[in-house]
Amino acid sequence: MALHPDDPPISPLRGIGRILTSAENYRRVMNIVPSPANGIAFCQANFRLMGEDVYALAKEWCDQKKIFFAHLRDVEGTKEHFRETFHDNGPTDMARILKIYGECGYDLPIRPDHAPMMEGDAAGQTGGYGVVGKVLAFGYLMGLMKAQESLTRRIRRRSSSGRIEPMTALLSARPRRPRGGPGGAGREDRRPRRARGGHGGRGPGGLYRDALRAWVTSGNA
Repeated sequence: MALHPDDPPISPLRGIGRILTSAENYRRVMNIVPSPANGIAFCQANFRLMGEDVYALAKEWCDQKKIFFAHLRDVEGTKEHFRETFHDNGPTDMARILKIYGECGYDLPIRPDHAPMMEGDAAGQTGGYGVVGKVLAFGYLMGLMKAQESLTRRIRRRSSSGRIEPMTALLSARPRRPRGGPGGAGREDRRPRRARGGHGGRGPGGLYRDALRAWVTSGNA
């Protein structure tokens, strides 16, 4: 059973009292019946509207194996007045959230959830689930996941004696190839790399890696 937060997390709403409006209330519900089947649909936008720390909660409940369904939705505003945001420009750091899920071994369903309505969506027929904005959401989130997988493989390759090097060191390091005969005679290959794809010589994967590199080197990793 994956309990979804009251949306919006306001009580009472239209004269009806509501329960799942805070992280503390969630803890009480899970403690009433401490069962491995008693868990959470972690709609992070609602927890943000509650004023909770979504990164701390994601880590706490993911480590406890209590998140059964992750909704990577984002909003701006307050619980009384808010709007949906695109997944790449909302207040939540999606790369950071996905990194938390990856580190705790989360392997259950994830979905983008809501996205803003756009031209081409059938007004009144999507039930709050715009299709055009969802295309961007899927592409953006999949790009972040692929970038993190690439970084994880790189960390494992560059680690030595079982010690994992800091991510910031790995991201700032630029591989250099020796030039010349055996041993390279101490010279570095300074030839410019051949541009590949558009976007100033970077394909879409390069753009996602650049975005993730900026986040990691900012000190949030």
